[in-house]
Amino acid sequence: MIVTLPMPDEVSRASMLERHLGSLGLPLDYGAVARVLDGATGADVKEVVRRAVLEHGESFTQD
Repeated sequence: MIVTLPMPDEVSRASMLERHLGSLGLPLDYGAVARVLDGATGADVKEVVRRAVLEHGESFTQD
């Protein structure tokens, strides 16, 4: 059996970003980032979040 999932729309991508980054309290426009990620899969969004946290994680957590 093959299961085909639709590509996430802008609202879905923004929701994914907020779910993964919301607890950091960043002043981030999730909708704007979601628009930049047009055509991205859920896995792509997760990878963008992972890389952002790895590369800039310390600056996210500093006061």
